[in-house]
Order: sequence, then C-alpha cells, then structure tokens
Amino acid sequence: MKRRTLLSSLAGIGAVGVAGCIDDTGAGAPGTGDPTTDEPGTTPGDDDGTDTPDGTDDDDDDDGTFNPDEQTEAARFEIGSPEGVAFANNNKPVPVHVRNDADEERDFALRVTRPTPGPTDDLQVRDLGTTTLPAGDYATVVFYVPAEYTLVVEGDGRTLTEHRLDHGDFECNSGFTSITVAADWSVETGGITTLMACPDPAARTIGIGQGEGQCAEGQDHTATVTYGDEEVTVEGTFITPTPCYSVDVAESGYDSESGVFELVLEAMETDADACVECVGQVDYEATVGFEADFPAHVSVLHRTNQGDVDVARATWNADFQLGGD
Repeated sequence: MKRRTLLSSLAGIGAVGVAGCIDDTGAGAPGTGDPTTDEPGTTPGDDDGTDTPDGTDDDDDDDGTFNPDEQTEAARFEIGSPEGVAFANNNKPVPVHVRNDADEERDFALRVTRPTPGPTDDLQVRDLGTTTLPAGDYATVVFYVPAEYTLVVEGDGRTLTEHRLDHGDFECNSGFTSITVAADWSVETGGITTLMACPDPAARTIGIGQGEGQCAEGQDHTATVTYGDEEVTVEGTFITPTPCYSVDVAESGYDSESGVFELVLEAMETDADACVECVGQVDYEATVGFEADFPAHVSVLHRTNQGDVDVARATWNADFQLGGD
C-alpha cells in the first residue's frame, strides 16, 4: 500500500484533521536531502494536558513544535490543480511548509523541478521566487497532481535542502510535510499524517481487442501505454511466427514496493486450417480498468519462445507541466 514517510512530533493538528503522527526525523546536513533518523518522538506537553481520543494532546502551550494553524502563513503556492485528479480520495493534496525558525526575518528562494515529458534528462523548472518570511512564519507549497517533484529551498546564499516527492506521497491520508530552517540555517524535515491503510491499485478488468494477423511489416515488438480516467490503454504489435496467432494475457500483477503494474501478453496459435508462410504480426488494444488508484508505472512485456520482451513502460502524469511563471 502507499504510505507517506512523514516524520515529526506535533502538539496540535488543527485544520488538516489528522488522527495520529508517525516517527521522528532528525535534521540533515544543509544542502542535502538526507536526514538522520531518531527514535520515535512523543508530543510534549504539561502534566495537566489531556489526551484526546485521536491520540493528540489538547494542551495549547507553546512547546516549540510546528503547527500551521497556530503560526502565520506568509505565502502560498499551488502546483497543479485538484480538478481532474483521478481517484481523488486516494490521492489527496500534499502541502509542504517551509518555516523560518529564527528570531529575525529572512529571505528564502523556492523553486520546483520535475522531469520533462519524453526521453530526455532535462528538467522542468518553476521558479517560485524569493519570499521574505518574518520570524516564525512559513510559506506553503501545495502539490495536487500525483507525480515526481523536487522542491528546492535556498537561503543564506546556498541550497539548504532538496525535498523530493513521488506518486507514493499522494494517498488517502491527510497531513503535511514541514521543512524547518533553524537560526543557524540547518534544516529539519518532518511532518504529520493520519495512518489509515490506503488501498493499492487493483485491476478490475482486462480486455483485449485485436485484428487478424498479417505478414509483418517489421521485426520489432512495439506498444504504447496511455492513462485515461480510470483505465490504462495499451496499443501494440506482437510479432509472431506466422499470421495465425492471437494475443492474450499471460499474467498481470502489481508490486507495491516499486509501484509498477506489469502486464505480460503472449501469442497463441489459432486453429486455422491453412496459414500463409511468413513472419506475422498481430495488432491489438488492451484495456486495463483500475479501481481505488492508478499504479505509478505500467510495464508491458511480450512473452515469446526466446523469453520476455520489454516493449513499453509509462508513468502516471509523466506529461504534467509545472506551468506558472
């Protein structure tokens, strides 16, 4: 199942409405995204604080922990839109708060990067500009579209941290990530989240339509993968020993660790009485209907006598554009 790794302790949870928090993450070295991990923290509070049924403490004393409802949001940026997000209940927005934990106002430069659509290593860049945060205040960057991102935070003339998100950070739980920049410019990344078990993507239906086999125009197996509203469509060409073959599903399955749904197709010889002697091809269209969620990636393989041929791989929202100025 998808489970976000958000780590911190927090006295109050306010408007995000979450029911519990998970382990603590210590501060990483400035300029890196690699925090050290401490033992799970507990919510500090006075002895007369009363625990609420959801596991949070209703003591409102200022104990130095970060609660966005009790501190001032100085700026807000939105990446994407909630409109049109598939399986929205299982892919809630991810807010990331950047907090100035110093006794004076300071400037922070923020930018978001993500992969460029297509076979290239270039990055899209959305510059969010420089934000002046008064002492104790924070800026929020809200990510709506499940995809891969890096939030770069700069201050004091250097990169303080590069916080990465991927599809697994978007799930059914509510919460937030906090990036706290201390007076000495060191960075602590944490957060809070509810702890519901979110459902994995599940293939509800798999259907294959295909044309009659014909003599092959080439020697290569091919396929393309397209995400729809609640289904994934695969259009491909299967190379066969003769045209008298049909395509069927050999196996399929989802790996929660990698986020990959794998679809393996095979060609079966038909019972035709006579068949032209040539290398064949069968054009097909496979449709996989999902429930609960989409997999982050879909991989398509063609199973042949020589082994499995990897013919296509697609990533959900790979074509998402950051937009903005």
